[in-house]
Amino acid sequence: MPPKPCASSAVIIFAYGLLLGALNQRSVRAAGIMATTLDLVWSLGSYGLLLAQALPVNVTGSWVVLIVADVVLIFALVQLYGVWRWRRLKQTGN
Repeated sequence: MPPKPCASSAVIIFAYGLLLGALNQRSVRAAGIMATTLDLVWSLGSYGLLLAQALPVNVTGSWVVLIVADVVLIFALVQLYGVWRWRRLKQTGN
C-alpha cells in the first residue's frame, strides 16, 4: 500500500522545520526549542492517531508506530534537558 499523501507531507514538514532550525546560526536555543517542539508534536500526533485508530495498520504496525513515537519522545525530553542546561550554563557564565 503506498504512503498516504498527508503522512508524506507531515514528514516533509517535519524535516523542513528541523532544517530551518539547524540553519539558524543566530540562536542555538531557538533551534533546540524548535526541534523539541517538532518531536513532541510528532509523538503526540502518533499517539493520537493510534488512539483514534486512524492508521490502517495491524497490531504489529501499531506497535512499530508506538515504539518510534516513544523513541522520538525520549529524544524530545533529552533535547529539552539540553536546552535547559545550556540556558542555565549561559546564565552562570560557565
